Amino acid sequence: MRGITTNNAIYGIDDFTIAYAGNFTIAGALAYPGKQCGEFRAIAESIDGNGEPPLEATLPGPGAYSIHNALPARKYRVSAYRDTDGDGVCDFWEPQGEWAQNPLGPVMGDAAGIDIDLIDPGSPSGIPYWWWRQYFGSLTRAQMDGRYPDPASADAVLSLSDGDSSSLIMVDLSQADPDRDGMNNFGEYVSGTDPLDAQSVLILKGIDRIADGLVRLEWYSATDRFYSVWRSSEFGGVSDLLKTSITGSPPVNLYLDTSATGFGPYFYRVQVETE
Repeated sequence: MRGITTNNAIYGIDDFTIAYAGNFTIAGALAYPGKQCGEFRAIAESIDGNGEPPLEATLPGPGAYSIHNALPARKYRVSAYRDTDGDGVCDFWEPQGEWAQNPLGPVMGDAAGIDIDLIDPGSPSGIPYWWWRQYFGSLTRAQMDGRYPDPASADAVLSLSDGDSSSLIMVDLSQADPDRDGMNNFGEYVSGTDPLDAQSVLILKGIDRIADGLVRLEWYSATDRFYSVWRSSEFGGVSDLLKTSITGSPPVNLYLDTSATGFGPYFYRVQVETE
């Protein structure tokens, strides 16, 4: 038998085997554009059925990570999550993701570029689970997904206990309006407003004609939102886009329409930009 050195590792070679002496590193970057907080955990889990405990690296925020002591000739499933509640468990509502090319391996050297994009898991309605949990903490995942004991109405769902023994039906809670402000839960999520506060809603606060050709609009706004203002000469008619990408500056945004000349009439619409 003779020895060789490569990639900072030592191998023994004979006619039949290559025996490894040393460990490897799995490295990459974690990205997460969402709002949840907490420590990030990157995990490499062997899928070879050998019972080895997962390897893990932690970091305080998105960025580069390194998982050490990966063993040779193993295949690993590499994933990550943000431990928002700090319990060391990847809960269904926490940001999570995995390497797009899983599994990694068999590992025979240091692996770089194992990048992972984390996303916020969400219900079929498109509302992320963390939002449901923030405002309706007692709901189960099944209820967030729309499976709930038969209520008298969708709004009643939010006041029922988890122990209701009625038959399960599909109830789209995204269409419920528990604070009865005229905007359903999906609209509240998109608008960044509180679904349990009737005073927290996207609505025009005031429209004032200051002078000929000058109209002032005010509306209740939220942080991390951008708005567009539209105008039409008839109610329900085709609207013209006046301004886009208006940054939210709560509690109230203001916009001046400098082209509202003559007697009108003018009808205005404020819209939250979703992209």
